Amino acid sequence: MARAAHPLETGAWIVWNVETKQFRLAPVRVLSQGTGSLKYERPELFAGELRVIDCHSHGTHPAFFSSTDDEDDRHETKFAFVVGNCASSVPSMAMRLCAKGIFEDVERVPSSWYAAAKLTEAA
Repeated sequence: MARAAHPLETGAWIVWNVETKQFRLAPVRVLSQGTGSLKYERPELFAGELRVIDCHSHGTHPAFFSSTDDEDDRHETKFAFVVGNCASSVPSMAMRLCAKGIFEDVERVPSSWYAAAKLTEAA
């Protein structure tokens, strides 16, 4: 999704269904997007679903948490995930735990996430 939207930002949630024990990617409804901004409506959740990770991209910019992200996340309890350098064969990634104004950086995004995001070149 991030590569398809590049150079614009985009977003989605990863949600967990407590009944089916499955994750689902729930894209946000984009209201406006730019190369340095994203305004969206939260995705609708089905019965038994909980938001686990709030994801967004930074287009051509590296993955980091901006002051806008800090404000948006201040009243939330979730993991926040940013993918940046979206045109790169291996994009940059940043993740943190948000707990009602307390932010704890996740020091290392799982290597399997980088492997999954790695752009494979056509032979």
